[in-house]
Amino acid sequence: MLTYTTLEGQVLDLSGLTDEERAFLDQCVVAYRGGLSWITLSNMVTGAENPLVLATGGWVTQAVMDHPLYQAVSDLEDRVGIAQGRIDPDPNDDVDRDPYRARGECGGRGGWSSGALGSLAEPRA
Repeated sequence: MLTYTTLEGQVLDLSGLTDEERAFLDQCVVAYRGGLSWITLSNMVTGAENPLVLATGGWVTQAVMDHPLYQAVSDLEDRVGIAQGRIDPDPNDDVDRDPYRARGECGGRGGWSSGALGSLAEPRA
């Protein structure tokens, strides 16, 4: 199972993402790793680049917020904001937690490897 662990420790199941959703997640990971500004990543997460937001005509609805893709990219957005000093972590946030390693297990199949964010930007096999 493909998972993502949030700052708060919630494990998200990403195995059901469509190819379009996966491509957007990969794009956000590249932005996260590349040091993109927090505001720019925020605009990606809530804008029409996000296929979930595009499908609702530009609205971030409750259904969008409940989707694992949105939760994962919002978490990446928070990580960037924390790293850049734009937002403070919540008291229960584990900013050192690897989002692709859940409870010491490896995440990987389908191009996603043992907790390595870099593998997300690589093409799937």
